[in-house]
Amino acid sequence: MNSLASKCPVSERTRGHENVEWQTAYSYHLTDDNRNLPRVLLVGDSICNACQAGVRNALEGTANVSFWVSSCRVTSANYLKLLSLRFSEARFGVIHFNNGLHSLLTSTDDWAAELQSALSLMRSARSHGPKSSGAHRRRLPTRRKTKRPRS
Repeated sequence: MNSLASKCPVSERTRGHENVEWQTAYSYHLTDDNRNLPRVLLVGDSICNACQAGVRNALEGTANVSFWVSSCRVTSANYLKLLSLRFSEARFGVIHFNNGLHSLLTSTDDWAAELQSALSLMRSARSHGPKSSGAHRRRLPTRRKTKRPRS
């Protein structure tokens, strides 16, 4: 085996990983004439990714919208580390957080505990920035035990 190659440290038992993990992040207007507008950060999954362009267009000229979207669960071992990277490049007046669809197989107790850790990180990041507000959309992981009849 090549000495540069090693066994992947992620196993089936590694907390919160999917077979394919992805993430995308964009920060706009870091250096141009709009850089002093208030900043909004959208954090979420593919649903957030689908909405970010519309939010950015709606707030054009009023606020700079950045986003970090990922398949990572809030319970993933590196989630807080990855999220904290977003706060190292800019200060955000509003942070919108939506994480849940990728957490459907996570226990509700684990998800709720890690959600509090993520919210604490966001509060801490905002307290070092301008007077600001935050929002999160709570999406608890649920498992349906029985199918509902269609009407």
